[in-house]
Amino acid sequence: MKNLKFFSFILACIVSVFFTFPVHARDLPGIKTAWLGEHEKFIVWYAQKHGWDEEHGFKLDVLNFDSGKSILDGMKAYGWEIAGMGAVPALTGYFNKEIKIIAIANNESNSNMLYVRNNSPLLRQKGYDPAYPDVYGSPELVRNAKILCAKGSSAHYLVDSWLKLFDLTEKDVKMQFMEMTPAFGAFKGGFGDIAGVWSPYVFEADKMGFQAIADGETCNVFQPVLIVVNVEYAEKNPQLVTAFLKMYMQGIELLRTKPLEDLAPEYQTFFKEELNLDITRDEALFDLRNHPVFTLDEQKVMFNDKNQTSVVYDWLNEIVEFYKANNGVMTETKEKLNALDPTWINQIQ
Repeated sequence: MKNLKFFSFILACIVSVFFTFPVHARDLPGIKTAWLGEHEKFIVWYAQKHGWDEEHGFKLDVLNFDSGKSILDGMKAYGWEIAGMGAVPALTGYFNKEIKIIAIANNESNSNMLYVRNNSPLLRQKGYDPAYPDVYGSPELVRNAKILCAKGSSAHYLVDSWLKLFDLTEKDVKMQFMEMTPAFGAFKGGFGDIAGVWSPYVFEADKMGFQAIADGETCNVFQPVLIVVNVEYAEKNPQLVTAFLKMYMQGIELLRTKPLEDLAPEYQTFFKEELNLDITRDEALFDLRNHPVFTLDEQKVMFNDKNQTSVVYDWLNEIVEFYKANNGVMTETKEKLNALDPTWINQIQ
């Protein structure tokens, strides 16, 4: 009898210990996500470090890619469910009815730059158009330049916006399309005249003495990074999509309320762990400050408008025009952008 009581006591202890474990230690559903190793991924990295995903009832699975286009192209092969990508690839997937645009991760306009070597003839002229006084180049200097960038990326969009300032198009230059890593590697090796670069490659470009001749701000273009969801996944798992957005908005609130000086050390760690890249505290602060984010309340306004358009609509329509001007695959009418679905943002309290 004593042995039976002892055995019952031990069994009760085991059961008690098992059920006192947090729910997240057992069978939480996973959400497979896809990212570039840059600012918008910091929130996901931070959330995993601090267990926010489990607090919101799911487990994050994170995949890494080299560009937004490669994320979109790899959706079926890798089976990701939620991703962060630039507006150009996001719109491609949106119009192909593969993904839904559900939120804005950040504004990366100031972190996309066009670089030349410090002996480039393009540096001879600045402010060709008085409306863009900080942009370098002229029609004569730009024509026939060899430009390296990732096709269908935010850098590609910046290149075309910059060319417009000189009444030029891609037909007037020599476009060399390749993914960001090989493109920047080729440029460092002496190939090409101009490289379209985004963070964190801008840090290395600056250290190597390359000169920025234009960026999103100086060219007056808005380049949002968007949060997107696989259409089929969204239809089957609306609660998990909302849970993910709640977690991500918690990260945006952190970026808006916590002093960036306090976040800088963790941002440095993020770059070291994710990209094996050592950045200084000043570089961390530069990158944090140059990726503005929008709170939940701000995004609700940006996605909803009483006049049946929205701030997001206006931004994305400019990118649609970019595609049309360059014989891209995006031939949809503006009206289709009015179908942008604010459901997910509106559901979050």
